[in-house]
Amino acid sequence: PTTPPPTKPPTTPPPTKPPTTPPPTKPPTTPPPVVTALSGTLSQCDVNWCIDETVLDFGANADLAAIQGDYNGDGTAEPVATELTAMANTQEVVSVDADGLVVAINDLPYVYQAVVDPPDSPVPPTAASTDPPATLPPTATPTSSG
Repeated sequence: PTTPPPTKPPTTPPPTKPPTTPPPTKPPTTPPPVVTALSGTLSQCDVNWCIDETVLDFGANADLAAIQGDYNGDGTAEPVATELTAMANTQEVVSVDADGLVVAINDLPYVYQAVVDPPDSPVPPTAASTDPPATLPPTATPTSSG
């Protein structure tokens, strides 16, 4: 009888290095908003407000009746339009963003708010009724005559 050739013991693969984790990446940073300070004489120009010759954009349909801050520094926060009127024909600083929208008046923030128009025909509010539901009067049942 012949003997089979000796078998080699199984070989173990060399140890593998654990996967390397890439260094954490910084989240993308948002560049700071571009703000430009306009300095000059505040005045009413047509239906708008201007700093010198630059028309100020408070936002479409802006609610200048809203109270936002004491922009004129008199100690009382009043509607934006009142504050602007009190500062008319004086040297002021108004900051605008990259789109030209007003973001600050005399270093106090201005936040755009739109005028909300009431609906043309107000709908009365519906109230939950505690009355039982209306029932129809009983109807006469036809009788057959014989």
